[in-house]
Amino acid sequence: MFKIFKKKKQTTNFIDSWSKLPVGKFLEINKISKSKEDEDTKALRCAALLSGKTLRELEELPIADAMELVSKTAFLYTPIPTTELKKNYNLGDRKYKPLRKMEEMSAAQFIDFQSVAPNINEMLPEFLAIFFVPEGHKYGDREYEIQDVINDIKEHLSVVEALALSDFFVAVYRRYVKRTLLYSEAEMKMLSWIGPKETRETAKKAEQALKQVRALINSMYGSQLSRR
Repeated sequence: MFKIFKKKKQTTNFIDSWSKLPVGKFLEINKISKSKEDEDTKALRCAALLSGKTLRELEELPIADAMELVSKTAFLYTPIPTTELKKNYNLGDRKYKPLRKMEEMSAAQFIDFQSVAPNINEMLPEFLAIFFVPEGHKYGDREYEIQDVINDIKEHLSVVEALALSDFFVAVYRRYVKRTLLYSEAEMKMLSWIGPKETRETAKKAEQALKQVRALINSMYGSQLSRR
C-alpha cells in the first residue's frame, strides 16, 4: 500500500507587526508609500517586502494567497506604539549601550549629530549610529566600522525601539541646547544692562540673535519622527 502524504502548507516568516519590523524595511516602506505608483501596486510591494518575496513572486501567486498576504499589512495603517528604553541592545553579534547624557558626548559625536539630525526621517540608522557604540569601544575609533553599526540597526533594531530612542535623543539634545542658549541670553542681558556703554548695544543684539536661534531649535527638533 502506498502512503498518501498531505502536502504541508507553506509558511512564511511574515512581518506582521511594528515590533517585528526592522528599521531598514521601515525606510523601504516609507519610500514605497511616497512613490507615484497606484495604491494597489504599493500594497503588493509592501506585502512582498514583508514576506521576503519579490513583487514578481507575489504577482504569480493565486489571487486568494496574494490577498491574504496583503491583508497582513494592515498594521502599517495603525500608530506605531511606544516602548521603554533598554540599558543595552543586542543587535546581531554586537552589544550596544546607548548614550544617555549630552555631557558624555564627544566632539566628534556632536559634529555628526548636527549634520544628520535635520535629515533624521531619511537617515534614521545613521542618526542612531551616533549614539550606539559597540561595547568596549569609543565613538569613531578604528576598532570598529560605523557602517557595521548602521547595518546592525537596519537589520536588527525594530522600528518601535528605534523611534523611542530617536525621540529620547532629540528631546535630550533640545533640552541641552535650550539650557545653554538661555544661559548665554542671560549673560547678554546682563551686559546690555551693566556692561560698558560701547558694548551694551552689541550685547542687546546678541541676546535677540540667541532668542532666534532658540526658536529655530524648537522648530527643527520640536516635532519628532512621524508615527503614522
